[in-house]
Amino acid sequence: AAFIKNKIGKNIIENLVENVTNIERKLNESIGEMKKTASVNDQTKINQKLKSDVFAMNSFLEKENFLNPLQVANANICPTPTYNTEDSYCLNCEWFANCMLRKVKLESKV
Repeated sequence: AAFIKNKIGKNIIENLVENVTNIERKLNESIGEMKKTASVNDQTKINQKLKSDVFAMNSFLEKENFLNPLQVANANICPTPTYNTEDSYCLNCEWFANCMLRKVKLESKV
């Protein structure tokens, strides 16, 4: 009887540990997803503010001076035709300022 009791007790403890481990894993996954969402939302807010600030500027030189310090070195930015300041993909991008500067330079040549 003691053998059966110990085996049952061991199974209960193993099941509890497994359940706690699964709950902890799911919680960590949820926290990771929330962090990703928060960082995307933060990046979008940053880029929307950046866009608003640049659009409010009148001169090319003012825009260039504002955007130059924000450039990410060696950024692998998208091709020019795909850049869209209203697109959620662009607004979530950490290289938004790089594309914005390229757009400002192209517009100044027109």
